[in-house]
Amino acid sequence: MRVLFRTADEVCLKKVVGDSLQIKSNPHITGPYVIFSMDRTQGEVSLRHLGQELEPHAAEVRFIATGHTGTVAGLKPLLSFGGS
Repeated sequence: MRVLFRTADEVCLKKVVGDSLQIKSNPHITGPYVIFSMDRTQGEVSLRHLGQELEPHAAEVRFIATGHTGTVAGLKPLLSFGGS
């Protein structure tokens, strides 16, 4: 997963992590689907770690978007992610 952030007029690649997340309609973040992940437990750990790294910049995070399951506003859904 690529995490992009914008500072002034430049867009920077912040992190690349090795797994994925899913966004449900409520909007709630879940970890990677078992059939699309080689190690779901590690993917969940990676998502929690990513949330911790981005938390100091929470005010700057406007959206989290995925390639297939939608978008959520802000960092709170990722910070609320608890894993399986």
